[in-house]
Parts: sequence; C-alpha cells; structure tokens
Amino acid sequence: MIPIFQRQDYREITQEWFTKGYYQEAMAAYENIYQTERDNLSESDLFILDNRMASCAADAVIKQGKTDPIFFENFTRYLKEYLDLARTTQKDRVSTEEPCTRLKEALELSIRFDETRLLYRAAGWMQGVVAVPHWGLSLALPVLLQKINDERIQFDRPNRVKNTRTLSQVYLDISASATPDYLHARAMVMNILSDLSYFEGDEKGEDEALKWVTKCLEMHPQDVFARKRKQYIEERQGVELQIRRFRHDTRNSLAGIESYLLMIFKLPEASNEPLNRYLKTLAAELHRIRGVDSVILRIQPRYKELSPVQFVADILKAFTAVGQDTVRIMTHGEPCQWSSDLNYLTLALQNLIRNSIEAFERRMVPLAERRLTVDIFYPERRLTVEDNAGGIDPTLGERLFLPYTSSKPIKLNTGLGLYQAREAMELMQGSLILSEHQPAGGTRFEISLTVRETI
Repeated sequence: MIPIFQRQDYREITQEWFTKGYYQEAMAAYENIYQTERDNLSESDLFILDNRMASCAADAVIKQGKTDPIFFENFTRYLKEYLDLARTTQKDRVSTEEPCTRLKEALELSIRFDETRLLYRAAGWMQGVVAVPHWGLSLALPVLLQKINDERIQFDRPNRVKNTRTLSQVYLDISASATPDYLHARAMVMNILSDLSYFEGDEKGEDEALKWVTKCLEMHPQDVFARKRKQYIEERQGVELQIRRFRHDTRNSLAGIESYLLMIFKLPEASNEPLNRYLKTLAAELHRIRGVDSVILRIQPRYKELSPVQFVADILKAFTAVGQDTVRIMTHGEPCQWSSDLNYLTLALQNLIRNSIEAFERRMVPLAERRLTVDIFYPERRLTVEDNAGGIDPTLGERLFLPYTSSKPIKLNTGLGLYQAREAMELMQGSLILSEHQPAGGTRFEISLTVRETI
C-alpha cells in the first residue's frame, strides 16, 4: 500500500491548493479522499489526513478571517480523530511541531467560536494532548503558557483578561501534579494572574493580587518577582490604611472647626473687620478642603441655595493679595438665588482666582495694574473669571485640564488645580471651560451651573 503522502492525488491537492492558500478547496479535496477511501487507508494515512484537514479549517479562520462555524466544527472533528490516532499509533519519531501548532489553533478557535465554554474546551484539548504518551505535559504546557502570554496582550479582544484568567486556571489545574521542573512556569502563571488582578481588576484587585503572589511564594519561595510584588502591595496597603485613618481624623477635625466657626459667626464682634474677613477666609478654606476630598471620593453634590454676589464676595476675602481696586464683581440680569454644592463651587472659583493671583505675582504685574473681574450672569447661572495676567500658554490647549499639567515653575508644578475644579463642576453636571474668546493679555474662564428643577 502506497503511503498517503506518496499518492499522486494527495500531492496534487497539497501543491495546487493547500500550499497556495486555498484552504477551503483543499479541505474539501482531502475530505473526498478521506470519505471515499477510508477503508483502504492505514492508521498512519488517516493520522496525516486528519492533521491536514484540521490545519485547513484552522488556516481558513486564522489566516483568511473566515467566520462560518462550520470551520470550527470541522476542525474539532478532525483534531479529535487526530488525537485518538496519536494515542494508538507509534508516532514517537514524528516532529512535535505539527501537534504544537494544532493545539495552539485549538485554543485560539475555542476563544473565537466557543468563548463561553473556554474552560471546558481548553481543558479538553490539553487533556487530549497530554494523554498521548510521547507528547504529554512537555508538549502541551509550553504551548498553553505561550497562549496565555499572547492572550494577555491581545488588546483588541474585548474579553482578553477573562480569557487569560481562564487559560491560566487550566494551566494550574493541568500542571498541579507535574514534576518540580514546572514550578517556575507555575509561578510565572500565578504572577500573571497577580498582574491582571492588580492592574485590571476591580476594587478588590489588590487583595486578589496579593493572594496570588502569596501562593506563588508558598510554592516557589525563590521567585524574586513575587517577593518584590508582595512587598510593594503590602507597603502600599499600609500607606492606604494610614491615608484612610488620616482622612477619618481630618474629617472629624474639620467638623469640629466648622462647629466653632458657626458659633463665632453668631457673636456680635464677628461682623467687625478684620475679624469678619479672617472668618470668611477660614470658612472658604474649609469649603475648598471639603471640595477636594469630595472630588477624590466622587461624592454626590449636596445642594443649597446661595446668593451668587455674596458667595463671590466671601471668596474674594480669602485673598489678601487682591486690593479693592483690583477686583470687580459685575452682575447681569435679574438677581436670583442659585442652587449649588458650596464645597464644589468654592473649589472651582478659588482655584481660578488663585491661578490669576499666582500669574500676577509670577509675571510681577504691579498691583496698580492688576485687573480681576468676576461676571455673574444670573439667568444663565454662569460665572466668568477674567484677568490681565498675561494669558495662557496656547500650546497647552485642552491639556490645561488634565492632571499634572501646569505652566508654573517646577516648585509649584502640581498641575491639579484646574483638573479638580473641572471635576467638581462635572460632578454637579455643570462645566468649567476656557472661554472661546480670550481677552488681550489675559485669560477668561467660564463656570456654568445646570438648572435644578424643584420637585
């Protein structure tokens, strides 16, 4: 009996169809030989045909982008027969390149066509390869480990993180009884799971990451990566705990200061200057600090009615560097009360005024020449803050509102003021923008509040 790879029809199909990339046509032609002459073919011939037909189905999907499930069904059928024959046919001299490629294709096609059952599919293919005596774990595990790494960086795949975790679980399950030679690879998979949890997990991701590196070190104490990651996470968690305690204590202290301020404001002397200015300054600072804390925690706004003119005047009292001749408060339209979160609005307006004053000082604008105007547009519930402090660097553009963007000297370069101010306004469904039309030699920002309907 002539071996299949020496038959003229097989060789013609391979040369004319398969090697030229006509995978669908080649698969149909191979299938014809398979169906019509199966009884006359040896196990070795069937083994070769099954491998070639599975390869055609996979290449049609992976190389040519075919999406018809029939290719996955054909691939599955032929690869199963291929693995069954591999267990009963002595192929120990056959190169492992082909089975490695088929297993890699099996994992990829399982993701594309049966992602919801990836755990079942991947485990089945792995067990099928491992069951072949002359292939076993030494062939299967490296292929799966490579696929885990490939899937992890498959950024255009929506469920890549979930798929990577699933494949990692299969790896750890299959390799659980492996020899110590696989300890390093198992540790690598656990570190991958730690990375995914830490960088792409939910709010409990850090705890999950710590769990994986701890398990890794229990199994492989010499793993340097896991040891460093565990130290980093524990130190970070320690810092976060201190921050939470500090925030808790700070809130209690702020609440106490606010209570005392309210009592002092009720005293007759509180309306006298300069005491009134000092008290208004303290109150504004407290509202700003509350605003920063609320922005960080994304706390929903707490609205109250306020007088825009009185609000702006109280904020300006906090800035002793602003002389009476420097500031103008202009009103437009019929006066009315506005509904706003006092902490968030204080944070936004204070940051804008603070930036103007710092620009005056940085550019050494004489006090007599400084102009800072706050326009209040009652009907639109809009504020504008305009100065003549030299203007914004035009190269900053929209980056002006990104965190850590600043045009100030390095010692002042935190770059969070405008970012936090915009975040505060957006939490109130309002807005903070750099005005489309800028004054000559100055800057104009706009704060807009939404109209809240009274129920």
